[in-house]
Amino acid sequence: MTGLLAQILACVVLADDDRARVESLDAELATILQRYQLDAEISLVAGERRRRRVEQVEAMRTLCSGLAHELRNPLNSAKLQLELAARRIRRDHDNPRLVAPIELAGAEIDRLTILLDEFLAFAHPHALDPIAQDLYTLVGEVLEQGRSFAAERGAALSLVAVPEPIVAEVDGTKLRRVVDSLVRNAIEAVSAGGHVTVSVVPVDGHVHIRVTDDGAGIPPDVLPRIYEPFFSTKEGGTGMGMSIVHSLVALHHGTIEVHTSPTGTTFDVAVPRRSLPS
Repeated sequence: MTGLLAQILACVVLADDDRARVESLDAELATILQRYQLDAEISLVAGERRRRRVEQVEAMRTLCSGLAHELRNPLNSAKLQLELAARRIRRDHDNPRLVAPIELAGAEIDRLTILLDEFLAFAHPHALDPIAQDLYTLVGEVLEQGRSFAAERGAALSLVAVPEPIVAEVDGTKLRRVVDSLVRNAIEAVSAGGHVTVSVVPVDGHVHIRVTDDGAGIPPDVLPRIYEPFFSTKEGGTGMGMSIVHSLVALHHGTIEVHTSPTGTTFDVAVPRRSLPS
């Protein structure tokens, strides 16, 4: 009798253990399900955001293209008439005070023309013309052109050395514009005495161009909008620079990521080493 009672008690204990295991398993499954549902919701939200962004970008491109073409001819005509008027005044009166307002108006027209060019670059970027080239050399040349701007801002600009060429098939003109825009933004982001460091790193079938600054970082309310057309935190900025950067990177079938904190920001552009069909 005593042996039978012991067996029954053992079965009860085992049943309790089994129930505990089942309850633990149920809890784990519930947690996994919640995580899956959360991931699915996040994916849906991200997908919806991407879809809205594509729609916004396409609408902006249509607007920019139409606006640029409508304004270009009148601006060119106005600039020509101003130049003719300035020549007549210099010939007949030789009065700099009369010429100065005309030159100022001409300078403003030049500024608007540059803005229109940016509109068109965003709306209808030219097709890629990729050739194999050393990206370390390409980036180095861009940085050499930017050293005077860095010196004006009191910033140090450096390129991390590599032991050998890093070759990729890219459109050099477009990629130079990408690097130049990111470097200039980084220089503007640092205070006097700040540092901007650029590196070119091969990773599997891609080349990463990383531009890092030790500025104050991008504010959280600004970060989601940095690629948005016409959005700018700079006084007098057109808000087209980062939109064009994003467009040119996408043309290369590449990606651009940003990592920011109160101690600095890194933009990481990755492009395939071999050109992909459009």
